[in-house]
Amino acid sequence: MRFQLSELDPKSDALSEFVTCQVTRFGEPSQPIYRFFYPIFGGEPEAQKQEALTNLMQLHREWAREDPDSVFLQIRDRDRDNQLVAGVYSKVHRQKPHVYELGLDSWLEAAIAMGVTIYRRHGLLRQKWRPRMQPLRYWPMWRPPHGKIELGNTSPPWGELSTNRRFLGRL
Repeated sequence: MRFQLSELDPKSDALSEFVTCQVTRFGEPSQPIYRFFYPIFGGEPEAQKQEALTNLMQLHREWAREDPDSVFLQIRDRDRDNQLVAGVYSKVHRQKPHVYELGLDSWLEAAIAMGVTIYRRHGLLRQKWRPRMQPLRYWPMWRPPHGKIELGNTSPPWGELSTNRRFLGRL
């Protein structure tokens, strides 16, 4: 098998390679929301870029140390000297984090347009708005308590549900 998926130990030197790969991938195409974690926009001196990279590695290590549900995964290409080609930081909860019985709604932000489509497939709704923090672009997504959308009964925090036929067909 050409690609190998494995867990990455955030205490190891491999975290530096992981974060460097992450910075490169979020830079092309540009993911403006990532600039909250890596505030480099281009043209900064090398020392400033290195400081931002060091701070980002430290932030990842803090996340891993403070949250036992943190998991770093890496994908390496065996045909290219075991080069790191992708990675993900996620949480693997030992208990279900969203307990529907509590009747809580859920919020998240889609940082890219494709995320909106994916989150809609999982029952989240998007507020129609245009972000004012240009060039940052993101879409707030919401799922009602118990994850159920009932036309006429479900009222999102921003007002009425869309009655667009394309929207209704996705419910």
